[in-house]
Amino acid sequence: MAGQSAISSTIGTTIQGGSFSENFKTALLSNVAGQIQAEGANLIAINSSIYM
Repeated sequence: MAGQSAISSTIGTTIQGGSFSENFKTALLSNVAGQIQAEGANLIAINSSIYM
């Protein structure tokens, strides 16, 4: 997750400029949010299969 955030923030900083550390924080938070959403969707899928 941190590796993907570093790559994303490096590319974003190169293309759009700005602060690498700010872009890294944004990318890291985005990746964490995506992981939480994926875990939540998986939990819903597991629990819904129990009731079917």
